[in-house]
Amino acid sequence: MNIKAITITLTVLLIGLVVTTYVLDQHKSNWVCGPVLFLLGLALCLVQIILTATTLTTAKQKLKIGLTILSGLILLIYLTGFINFLTNCS
Repeated sequence: MNIKAITITLTVLLIGLVVTTYVLDQHKSNWVCGPVLFLLGLALCLVQIILTATTLTTAKQKLKIGLTILSGLILLIYLTGFINFLTNCS
């Protein structure tokens, strides 16, 4: 299992979801759901990039695994908000 590749993939997925949120928000009439989720996504992207950089530079295997799990949780949190955005915000 290549931890570095997994962490980079999680970061790219999060950035893709944030961009998708921005694009989809342009077609929705609700002014609260999309922008709030987009701002949350930008903040989470910043944290995710810091976690990815730390994962790529650290030598400790347990720390790499822990940071990768944390990155996965961040993606999962944003994904639940994104699904809520798609289903409940009109």
